[in-house]
Amino acid sequence: MDNKLGILIAGYCGAISSTVVAGIDLMLQGSLPNIGMICETTDSNNTTIAEQLDAPKLENIVISGWDAIDVSIRDALNQHQVLRVSDIALVSDSVMDKRPMPIPQNNDKFEYNNGWGSHIEQLRRDIREFKDNFQVDNVVVVNSISTQPTPTWTNKYDSLAEFKSACKALDPDITASMEYACAAILESSGYVNFTPNIVSVPALQELAVQKGVPLTGHDGKTGQTLIKTALAPLLKLRNLTVKGWFSTNILGNLDGKALNDPDACQTKITSKQNCLDSILGYPVEDHQVHIHYYLPRKDNKESWDSIDIDGFLGYPMQIKVNYLCRDSIIAAPLVIDLARLMAVSMRQGESGLLPHLSIFFKSPQLPEGIPVNHDLFIQRKLFFEWVKRSGK
Repeated sequence: MDNKLGILIAGYCGAISSTVVAGIDLMLQGSLPNIGMICETTDSNNTTIAEQLDAPKLENIVISGWDAIDVSIRDALNQHQVLRVSDIALVSDSVMDKRPMPIPQNNDKFEYNNGWGSHIEQLRRDIREFKDNFQVDNVVVVNSISTQPTPTWTNKYDSLAEFKSACKALDPDITASMEYACAAILESSGYVNFTPNIVSVPALQELAVQKGVPLTGHDGKTGQTLIKTALAPLLKLRNLTVKGWFSTNILGNLDGKALNDPDACQTKITSKQNCLDSILGYPVEDHQVHIHYYLPRKDNKESWDSIDIDGFLGYPMQIKVNYLCRDSIIAAPLVIDLARLMAVSMRQGESGLLPHLSIFFKSPQLPEGIPVNHDLFIQRKLFFEWVKRSGK
């Protein structure tokens, strides 16, 4: 079945999104290998997960999105410097010339008697027009905007009626991330929150179940936390006591710049800290996470972990991990995977928060009553059980 998938990315001209757009083009040309995507993992029969699930093929994906900055993909690729100059030169001109849709502005013509406010109604129009113009079977909206300060919780997030009233009034408590999610749900589009921004509040979860729309997030598990959620289960397995875990990161891209804001940085740190105690089963006495903006590295992120453990007879030992990665090179394939997997969930009628996609996130959000397990290998088991159930 040739399912055509439309992906709309909030933050279309960012480092991750422009890498996604260019990367798919380069893979389809055969210029670069399709490495790093879980959907392209093969089993013993040399069948990919995408083939098992009848997920949309890479050649059947159409991408657009919104951004506050109106530049072409060419300008974005040259600005972010994620890809090598020689690889950027290979990207098709038709891809390089793509530009974003504008982000919503206050506009009375989008106010309707039963509307959700001008911002959300503009986003809904954009989703409908995109779906009509490209004749896609499904649309998945991916949130990839910069990290925002965590808003103070309000009862507007708990009640769907109050949430709608706040949206209509353009209440500042309704963040841009929530507006993208709301528009996606109302237009029966899947929604992926790849950021640590608070999105799937109870009101939106209720709306998603009403509309039969799947949600997943939040905060893509790409670098240091991926290593942490793999290493911590090993230490637990060997009954080694973690006395302290010091984590630090340096990065120089726009995400790093946004994290210079202490409130935004705290949003990210909270997301990164959640996993350790949960996996080990006890509170680590001193677990620190630090993030620093360091311009010369640009998108080339470096993380350091210094882990103090007690072994046999209480003898102290240490583990040091230095991970030098490319932030968007790790994140981009996950965005592609998530969009394709969400399309499968939509086809199967799954709605609300999806437990089987926990493996992709630092702080996976699950339906009420289902505990979050951060252990990477338990998340892997959950994912492949879903693949087995959902496969052809």
